[in-house]
Amino acid sequence: MTERNEWQQQQCRSNKLLAVWTGLWVLTLALASFGPKQWWDSSTMTYVASVVNIIMGAAMIWANKRHLDHQDELQRKVQLEAMSLALGISVVLGLAATSLTQNSLLGFDFEISHLMMVLGVTYIVALLLGMRKYR
Repeated sequence: MTERNEWQQQQCRSNKLLAVWTGLWVLTLALASFGPKQWWDSSTMTYVASVVNIIMGAAMIWANKRHLDHQDELQRKVQLEAMSLALGISVVLGLAATSLTQNSLLGFDFEISHLMMVLGVTYIVALLLGMRKYR
């Protein structure tokens, strides 16, 4: 097997592992968020679901780190640029929106879900632009 094929197989395994851990994290987040309203009326179960969600989140972060470790320099550069742009825009807009909300100037209550949407969309757009830039 050639070195290129081995690298491609490693990339595929890394992508799958990251997808699995991300899916498990999203599933446990949904369980921790909707479980208390839909399936149980126990604060203990809610704490357990939240702890499991944190553990799955840590595993997802670990999988993301491993995924980045298996990328080549250009892929890491594109990822780093996308992540830094997403973080920067999210912090700036999130804090501005929080300030506006606290002073009743925004017109709606700014919530963490709004910030996560900004972060996700910014990251995806920056990643696509970075991939296009270096292709």
